Amino acid sequence: MNRGVAIIAAGLAVLACAPILGSVLAATDDARLCGIETARQEKRDAIPNHLLHAISLVEAGRWDAGHRQHFAWPWTVMGEGEGHFLANKQAAVDLVRRLQARGVRNIDVGCMQVNLQAHPTAFATLEQAFDPAVNVAYAASFLMHLHDSTGNWPTAAAYYHSQTPPLAMAYETKVVAEWNTVLRHGEDRLLVADVAAGGPAATPATAREWFVQGRAALLAHDYAAAEPALLHAVALD
Repeated sequence: MNRGVAIIAAGLAVLACAPILGSVLAATDDARLCGIETARQEKRDAIPNHLLHAISLVEAGRWDAGHRQHFAWPWTVMGEGEGHFLANKQAAVDLVRRLQARGVRNIDVGCMQVNLQAHPTAFATLEQAFDPAVNVAYAASFLMHLHDSTGNWPTAAAYYHSQTPPLAMAYETKVVAEWNTVLRHGEDRLLVADVAAGGPAATPATAREWFVQGRAALLAHDYAAAEPALLHAVALD
């Protein structure tokens, strides 16, 4: 049997015999949605690798201390100066409707925190606004338009937030720092490392943590790293 197939089979066996690990798989699915779409749009539109991803992390980045994961959350809403990470798409849509019913118009939504007031024709419905594919595609087209007018990707990223010089400069600094961080962590867009602290990945201590690390390695086709991580997960569960 092909080694990669064998290791994937071992990973599936872990899921079958360890319910707690299966719950981790389900819990991480939504956390990967923004990363999947930023990767797709970067490739489709020839946007520099991980730039959209870095912007999404600045805009809708969520830190899961329990799993040491940093990711853009698709059900993020910013309204009245307060950010909210909702549990699911419907909860996010419902919150925006409540804000709009109170007369709030300055609302950012989804993976890329597209502002509904500044971009009133971006989405046909709120459900579409929270569709990660549609949300990221619109943001990508806007970023490309900014690049066409500036000729510079970091400047385009800065203008994604604001063209007011002090605000643009501060935002560009954040995006470039995030961009450099994600470029160091390869192609897995669910970063299983203590990136918030700027340090190296900690050694997993629980079955849950070993499984998350093994799953990330499988998705990156790093079978040499996946095998020991999954075996540790089985041994500790």
